[in-house]
Amino acid sequence: MTKKITKKDLKEDKLLNIVLTGIDYLKNNKISAKKILYAIGAICLILFVAYSYVKGQKQEAETLYREALRIYQESSNEEGYKEAKDTFKKALKFKRTRAGKLAFLYAGNCCYKLKEYQEALKHYKSFVQNFDEYPLIALGFVSLANTAEDLDNFQEAINSYKELIRNYPQSSLVPYAKIRLAKCYEEIKNIKEAKKVLKKVIEEYPDTKWKFIASFYLNIMKEAN
Repeated sequence: MTKKITKKDLKEDKLLNIVLTGIDYLKNNKISAKKILYAIGAICLILFVAYSYVKGQKQEAETLYREALRIYQESSNEEGYKEAKDTFKKALKFKRTRAGKLAFLYAGNCCYKLKEYQEALKHYKSFVQNFDEYPLIALGFVSLANTAEDLDNFQEAINSYKELIRNYPQSSLVPYAKIRLAKCYEEIKNIKEAKKVLKKVIEEYPDTKWKFIASFYLNIMKEAN
């Protein structure tokens, strides 16, 4: 009696044919098969080397960053901050790593303490352009804006304060940023906008020190204008 062929048999036969066809192809194309194996091996080697390189860069950046941070935290004078700055700048070579990106912030802090405001501003700009983790990014914007104020670059400061307020409204630094924003508007003689910002602070932060500070500045502006 003839055995009935089922769909399962057909599928198994089809799979078998594919396997046998593949084996025949490899037998008849030994050179091509070797080339394929060599190519796969080369790709694996490249990936391994790339992974090892990236891992090595990350480890070196973290070592430099930790050492620089230690020096920075222990520093209390110009010499200490200079040493910390130089070590952070070595970590900046690895700016694709997290440690390298964080080094921009602390290099800026060192420069600020050394009153090297232009260099500090440059590092803070690099930090906010390359780092996006909250809450440190918020601190970066405030540091950038404060430094810009020290350089009388009030428009730069306004832009940084506004970016912080717009993108990180949950930050505890926002009320401070709004007060400073109003003062920057005052500096560029935009009293109307300065008063508007201060009035919003009074409304948004009742029964806080921010309301008191905003009210104080607003009264001074009203008396002067």
